[in-house]
Amino acid sequence: MFLSLEAEGAWIRILCLLASQPEPGKLECSMAHLCRALRVQSGKAKALLQEIKDAQACQVEIGEETVSMRAIASLEE
Repeated sequence: MFLSLEAEGAWIRILCLLASQPEPGKLECSMAHLCRALRVQSGKAKALLQEIKDAQACQVEIGEETVSMRAIASLEE
C-alpha cells in the first residue's frame, strides 16, 4: 500500500475515527463530518478517500452525502 503524504495523513485520522466507533473498524458518517475530521473540503475528501480505496487500505463507499468505511483485516502473519 502506497499513499501520497496527504492521503497518509488522512488515513491516520481515519484510523483514529475507526478505532473510536461503537463497532471498532466500521464508520458510517456524513461527508460533512468526515470533512471536518480531515479538515478539507468535500472535493478533496472524496479524492483522498478514492486514493485510500485504490490502495486497498480499507473498504470505502462514497455517497453524495454519506461515507461508509470498514477496516480490512490482514490475514498475513
